[in-house]
Amino acid sequence: GYHVAAELQGLEVGASAEVHFASLDIYFEASMPLDQSSGLQLTRFEITNIGHIDVSVSGLGPLDWILGKLVGAIADTVKGWIIPLIEGPIKDILQDIIDDMMPPIPAKIHF
Repeated sequence: GYHVAAELQGLEVGASAEVHFASLDIYFEASMPLDQSSGLQLTRFEITNIGHIDVSVSGLGPLDWILGKLVGAIADTVKGWIIPLIEGPIKDILQDIIDDMMPPIPAKIHF
């Protein structure tokens, strides 16, 4: 979510917004060398589709509902511009999760 607040002469007004994606389709490829040089690495990551984007606004009284609908409609219209903004950060988060979950790779297997 996102929260913003403004104060004027001791009176504070705040609003927040929360965004929900109905669906998010991704495609990725990963590789891992057979030696111990590195673990599993995402080599390709793409968001191929974003479903309907729902935006909920609160803190503005009667304007909450209409602004949520307006911003959601705008977000649905500019999905193509949103994808490049979120693709990199999501790829980085997934790579960090993979790095934390992968067990150490043994140096050699002796038979």
